Amino acid sequence: MGLRITTNVSSLSAQRALHSKTLAVARRSARLATGLRIATGADDPGGLGASERLRARVRSLEQARRNANDANSLVRTAEGALQEASDMVHRLFELATQAANGSTSSGDRATIASEFNEILDEIGRLSQSTRYGDVPLFTQPGQTIEVQVGAEPGATIALTLTGFDPTFTFESLTSGGSQNRHPNPQQGPANAADTQPGQPSQPGQSAQNNIITLQPIVDLRETLTKLRSGLGAAENRLGHAIELLARDTELGNMALSRIRDADLARETAAQTRDRILADASTSALAQANAQPWIALELLR
Repeated sequence: MGLRITTNVSSLSAQRALHSKTLAVARRSARLATGLRIATGADDPGGLGASERLRARVRSLEQARRNANDANSLVRTAEGALQEASDMVHRLFELATQAANGSTSSGDRATIASEFNEILDEIGRLSQSTRYGDVPLFTQPGQTIEVQVGAEPGATIALTLTGFDPTFTFESLTSGGSQNRHPNPQQGPANAADTQPGQPSQPGQSAQNNIITLQPIVDLRETLTKLRSGLGAAENRLGHAIELLARDTELGNMALSRIRDADLARETAAQTRDRILADASTSALAQANAQPWIALELLR
């Protein structure tokens, strides 16, 4: 190669190498600082698209897992209310059995009827007032709550709830009593004896008053049992869904890390190499810039 002054080709080559290695060192430093192999689209356009899709899916799975946990809390809230209602129904059976005993006096039966109807009112209030946040749980018949437990449309679990407000009273369980907790005010008396105060009771009337119809209580118990069984099955299913979502989230994050995150050991080694090459390029550039002075010595 000839010795030239106007164009220093060696210097240009050294400048290009130094510029390339300086950019490489800066890129390695950015990856080490952020922990990301793909910080911008220019780092890896293909990898960026794959990582963005994975990021969206992982975040959707994380939200779906929170949804399932919230639904699990809703189910436990409903189960607590149904457990209390079931305990009160057991007390209704106890009171009905006590009232059906022939040795129970009319005064005792009145006391039993008062407690019986108060328990029914409390069961009705529990059905109307039980909520999870602002969501009523037992106010509508056949209510269905859809829980989104996946990143895809249709990945849902349906929770079926229904009201259990009793419609009977203690009097409706005895012969000749009203059949509704809220009877029609315009409805006439149940029998002729009610229209004639002071009329002596018919033979056998006191014995008939001890007859208690338990079927409405049985029906209420079965309604509560069916609700609790359905919610128990839903809670187990939600538990499996939560475990599956946790596993899918872990695997998604693992795949995302392989694509997007920087391998610090590899980046550190590469940065050390690029720094050494940058220093060598700097030395080569200094030597290349000194070559024109050699030509000047020839002119003296």
